[in-house]
Amino acid sequence: MSEFGLCNLAPYLVSTGRRGPGVFILALRLSRGTGMNRLTVLYGHPRDPAEFDRYYNEVHIPIAKKMKGLKGWTIGKCESATPGEEPPYYMIVGLYAATRADLEAILASPEGQATIADVPTFASGGFTFMFDDEVVLIPCSLGS
Repeated sequence: MSEFGLCNLAPYLVSTGRRGPGVFILALRLSRGTGMNRLTVLYGHPRDPAEFDRYYNEVHIPIAKKMKGLKGWTIGKCESATPGEEPPYYMIVGLYAATRADLEAILASPEGQATIADVPTFASGGFTFMFDDEVVLIPCSLGS
């Protein structure tokens, strides 16, 4: 465990669901290189949600689909966990590749640069990009 700094342990801590201090398990990868890296894009609430949706679907997705090398791509409209409250973000997007270096290379390509350059065109509520190294606890399959 010494390869992980204390701050780097947070993404690997998973609650066991039991109450009490220190009731956590450490989820470790079975072998190096078996995870995926994700670029998460968090979109703030746009001034005009209908126009955001139209532009995102009709213009941005066709631009972004030209990026080569992605292993996965997810899009989700955010919903609050508390009924009646507005969620902190409008949309969350996940782009997946084997390594962060692969994601960075995809984004550095002409297609990736065009995709990034397009974001301020429609993201009137702001946006945040962040990387993480996924640890899969229960494998899942989205879509068909």
